[in-house]
Amino acid sequence: MTSPVYAYAQPITVSNSVNLPPIGAKVLLNNLCDAIWVGTAGTVQLVQADGTVVAVLVATVPQTIPIRALRVNATGTTAAALLALYL
Repeated sequence: MTSPVYAYAQPITVSNSVNLPPIGAKVLLNNLCDAIWVGTAGTVQLVQADGTVVAVLVATVPQTIPIRALRVNATGTTAAALLALYL
């Protein structure tokens, strides 16, 4: 399986209420990113489009989590150096 080439990346500011912002002029459905890049090991508490919170433990870094996310919650997130990736 080949890795996709992402067109945009932006640092993630973790928040329990503020969703990821749209990127430039690109219109994004519900501001969902296409993946999350993790630079420092830990747990990522990501929120999916339907509001479901999923805890992902990242032990090996760097790592890309290939899931669309609305935001990364501050509560419970211990991983750092997070980037939102967009196709």
